[in-house]
Amino acid sequence: MSHRPARSALPSTLALIAAIACTLAAVPPCRAQDTEIDKLNALYSHISSEKRADLVLLSALIGLEAPPAEAILPRVPGDDPVSKTMLLPAEGPGWTDAIAWASAPSQRAALDALKRATDDEDGQLPMAFGLPYGLDAVADEPGGLDLIDARMYTDLGDPPLLATANHGYIPELDDLVSLVNIQATLLSSEGRQLDAVELLIDLLYLGRQMAGREFLDESLWGMNTMILALQRIRDVAYTDFRTDAHSLDDATLVQIIGRLDENLGFLRLDRLRFPRAGRFAGDQIVGLVFTDSDMASTEFGRIMARVGAGEHALTMFSQVPRWNTLSMIHSDRTATGDNIRMVQNDWAQRWTLDPFDPRLANQTYQDSLGSRRDAIVQIVFRNDAQALFVARRTLDTELTGTRSALAVLAYVYKHGLFPPLLASVRPHFLKKIDDDPFNPDLRARGGVPEFQYFVPIRDTLQGARVTTYPIVVDIIEPTAPNFQAILDETHFVLYSVGPDGKKDWAKNIREDVSEVFEGDYLIWPPTISLYRQHMREIGQLQ
Repeated sequence: MSHRPARSALPSTLALIAAIACTLAAVPPCRAQDTEIDKLNALYSHISSEKRADLVLLSALIGLEAPPAEAILPRVPGDDPVSKTMLLPAEGPGWTDAIAWASAPSQRAALDALKRATDDEDGQLPMAFGLPYGLDAVADEPGGLDLIDARMYTDLGDPPLLATANHGYIPELDDLVSLVNIQATLLSSEGRQLDAVELLIDLLYLGRQMAGREFLDESLWGMNTMILALQRIRDVAYTDFRTDAHSLDDATLVQIIGRLDENLGFLRLDRLRFPRAGRFAGDQIVGLVFTDSDMASTEFGRIMARVGAGEHALTMFSQVPRWNTLSMIHSDRTATGDNIRMVQNDWAQRWTLDPFDPRLANQTYQDSLGSRRDAIVQIVFRNDAQALFVARRTLDTELTGTRSALAVLAYVYKHGLFPPLLASVRPHFLKKIDDDPFNPDLRARGGVPEFQYFVPIRDTLQGARVTTYPIVVDIIEPTAPNFQAILDETHFVLYSVGPDGKKDWAKNIREDVSEVFEGDYLIWPPTISLYRQHMREIGQLQ
């Protein structure tokens, strides 16, 4: 079985990076450094130790072993091991190794910690991920020295800079997601679909905790993990649906739907706000690279070279001359600080707008700034903020679509036939019909633009010779070829109109909604289930 090498076993590279950092950024500790880090960490100060999910989870993840290569379908196109464990079936190559890994004590402890870290049974304040940023803050935490030794914290470097944050615990969270995928498949194969769904809801809740973090890449990880968890919940339900003896029933599905209500309990997506770390990081840099007289300080080039290098620490030396040149034409301290606040406020305001609000088509304040005179602002906010907006809209579609799909399934189990209309599931199986986040119809008149629903052949019959309804699906893995899924009257189809806003009867499906394309966003049948079946048919899973 493969193991992740101890991070302390990388002395040469880390020592070299540390030496360069000390050489280029050897400035004495300054109030600007400490103040902005303290302000950012203070945002988590309201979380009591009993509600700190990170105190429960991260210590268990220190011992988590890396998944064996055989458990991530190496023959499947693409490089994302998490996506591959979503597809791994309870059969064929790799499954024995996957189960051996998932059953080991370290992995069982991690799953137990996930359950405790997302517990919502007391009905009180939900658990929250309150890990502070920086070595000094983590050192004062319970078990903090162990996290530091395992590099499972947000490293800000030395001296600490928020703009160079490296979230060292996220790789372990990725391995935890792979573990959850494998365990959910195991439970489902044993006929324990409800246990599998409950585990995936735990993962959904962990994603929600991370979505509320203050760095954009943390928040993006959280939303993407929630999307993955919802896809797998539908996958488990679909696998059960296609068997002769169903483990889930209508009453159980209604309970699951209730736990997926974003207005209750853990989820509360309306409380998500645009991450604020960029503002604190920018203010910290302004305090370090400008003098009190508004001019660039002698440390401008050294500090900004370190920020500009990012993960490529070895390029810091080569960046110093460029930043020294920029210091002579860069906006002054006051203008830079004002622009940092304006960029943060602009993104935060856009976050509150409806996705169809025409103001979102206007140029962002960040894009209105120059690349040279405002280089500090651009590099502080260099992460793709638009990706977070795309993830939130995708998450909204996945969450509302999953509830609707499970409601249709509950109707089928209760009545033994597909509902004539999507509205037929209300109110017994779904309190209200959710709107399609991509559908513009009826919104201006206060209506609810529903997801599109139909039963192949029953609702698509165009002549006596029509016997099947084909759907061409663009699969999850971006490097894999397209494939056709043939759906007949034993299926139902539920889809969002997607970014183009058109009802295309799910003839062309894509799950990448970062740009407008011709096609729809499939909710049911789940694309992951269809792709797994496709791989079986072409011999990839034999």
